[in-house]
Amino acid sequence: MAGDPYKIKKNKVPAKNADTVRVLALDAATNITGYSIYDDRDLVSYGTFKTKEESAEARIHEVKQWLLAALKEWQPDFVGIEGIQLQSFGNNNFQVETYRVLANLQGVLIDTLFEACIDHDLVSVNTWRNYCNVGQGTGRENKKK
Repeated sequence: MAGDPYKIKKNKVPAKNADTVRVLALDAATNITGYSIYDDRDLVSYGTFKTKEESAEARIHEVKQWLLAALKEWQPDFVGIEGIQLQSFGNNNFQVETYRVLANLQGVLIDTLFEACIDHDLVSVNTWRNYCNVGQGTGRENKKK
């Protein structure tokens, strides 16, 4: 394989100052994972990581490898992972398989952070949206941005 597929682009994130608390926030998914980086309370970078694999297991592994590269490059002091929730799309059509795959991903990420001795926690979607003033009733598409 030519090159490192998990190489983190250095120009997107400023170097971390020694007296700064860096937080990496993840909206983890097996297709597109969103991330944002805060130095103290200032947003310094954000973006997405897209997986290319077909099976859920391979995509989870790919996200784990990306996270390991991000930890090495960005040196966060804390990682917040958005909690998952079982969603219904009318007529009790719950997305159980999606929930299962996301729960597996969440477990792998938590274990990876535990092994790396990085402080971490799950953050409910309502908690971070309230903190960031993402208002209620603004529509799913605006909230996803």
